[in-house]
Amino acid sequence: MNKPLFLSLFLFYFLTTSISYSAGQSLKTGEYLTEGGWGYLKIRDDKHFSIEAIGTNGHSCSLAGVIHNGKSVPDDQEEGNEPKCVVNFVVKNNGVDVTAQDSSMCTYFCGMRAQFEGLYLSVAQNCVPSALEKTRNKFKQLYDKKSYAEAYALLQPAFQQCESTLDWLEKKWLRNDLALTAYKLGNTSNCKRWLQPLLEDAQKTDATLKEDYPPSDYDNVMPVIKATRTNAKLCGVPQH
Repeated sequence: MNKPLFLSLFLFYFLTTSISYSAGQSLKTGEYLTEGGWGYLKIRDDKHFSIEAIGTNGHSCSLAGVIHNGKSVPDDQEEGNEPKCVVNFVVKNNGVDVTAQDSSMCTYFCGMRAQFEGLYLSVAQNCVPSALEKTRNKFKQLYDKKSYAEAYALLQPAFQQCESTLDWLEKKWLRNDLALTAYKLGNTSNCKRWLQPLLEDAQKTDATLKEDYPPSDYDNVMPVIKATRTNAKLCGVPQH
């Protein structure tokens, strides 16, 4: 092998290895959410990760393991020489792109209508599930004390900041919370504004909704649809 070719190959190997290693090492500790809130990724200081993802009809994914150089073989797989699920973690400017090396090998961790692959976004600390739950609990305390202005001032900015990574059901509940609080403050136009994206479903019959949603999703969404119907009447939304 001539010297220039040897050096070129060596540099290529060194650079590609360094890039791979750097990508794995640059993963930041923290909590990440997908757009639409269907997936949640947590990475600890020791590079241990966990993923929880929700699909349709109550199906879900749950997997965990340790990341080495941007890859992980999740825990709880059977011992042996057979191929295993390998998960890739690639750092992006706005989060972590999570993919399976072979999706068919990773179905063990998921229900039939769920998957975990996607871009997990870096989010503000108050948007992670535990922080948002605290905000909602504090909101309820203020609302129950009839401190409506304080309750609204707490929840409204949290919704706006976290909206893109809220899951579809939580987003509907938060819109109803804000609509009802606006009504209590005497602002029916603001109430209508919060409810507007929810009215299409609310104005359908239960029979139509049962056809539109998978069974488990239908059971989960009906309470919030009934709340939307009630709040729409309170705020003077024309009934169809």
